[in-house]
Amino acid sequence: MIPRIVIRTFVSLAACAALGAAALPAGAQETDVMTIMTRMKQALEPPRAMAAQLSFTVGADQEKSTLTLGMARAKHTVATRLLLVGLSPADVRGTAYLIEDGSSDTASQWVYMPFIRRVRKIVAPEAFRAFLNSDFTYSDLGFVDLNAAYTLLGTETIDGNTAYRIQSVPKQQWYYGKIVTLVDGRTFLPIEREYYDLNGTLWKKERWEHITVIDGAPTPVQITMQDVQGNTTSSITFTEIRYDADVPDSMITPDALPQAANAPVWKTLGPKRGANGKAAAKQAK
Repeated sequence: MIPRIVIRTFVSLAACAALGAAALPAGAQETDVMTIMTRMKQALEPPRAMAAQLSFTVGADQEKSTLTLGMARAKHTVATRLLLVGLSPADVRGTAYLIEDGSSDTASQWVYMPFIRRVRKIVAPEAFRAFLNSDFTYSDLGFVDLNAAYTLLGTETIDGNTAYRIQSVPKQQWYYGKIVTLVDGRTFLPIEREYYDLNGTLWKKERWEHITVIDGAPTPVQITMQDVQGNTTSSITFTEIRYDADVPDSMITPDALPQAANAPVWKTLGPKRGANGKAAAKQAK
């Protein structure tokens, strides 16, 4: 069953803008690997301010815990930044993570842990530590890195549509030896991603599911990460997403992380707003 998405309607933007049809290299061909990855980045990270509330499930079947997180993404000065902050339960509330768009080995990242009351900048190897004891690392939750070495492995047909299988090799192999992503040739959203360890053995599988059109942008409502070696799974389910949200610069700075859980934008999200909001989401066919 597709999770319910409740959103406030904003001024519509053309769907092609969300899919990144513009700003591609002149004369670029669809089968050029960097064109595909550029379009995937634009589809997965539309250049519009976004705020969301999500349910974050961590743990094995018998010991699962569910957390509520707030997520905001917006352009800050010259770079786009992504904020994730724990909203509930009380023991995770206030835990905040901020990352700036850039290559995986140079992207600035900061974390705030309420129990130590200090904002700390994350150095490159630490970016691959588990986020809130889940199967996602800090790096997995960041931006698409266009500076990795990409190779188009081939194309295949899924449900009658072309899909591209693309391999990436990180510049800095702190954690993964290679990553293989299957990209939908119609929406250019990722379908599945396989992470391999430094010995070339499959380690984790990530899936983007329940693609839903929200404010003109096809958006994955659920993201699942499975550790095939450890036999554990973590998932992200968006309960509300709003594009063109009010995400001020002051909210997505390292200095603001200690108060991130109290940001006004989170009060505009949540199921209680649904009765007054006009649903504008539909599943992408």
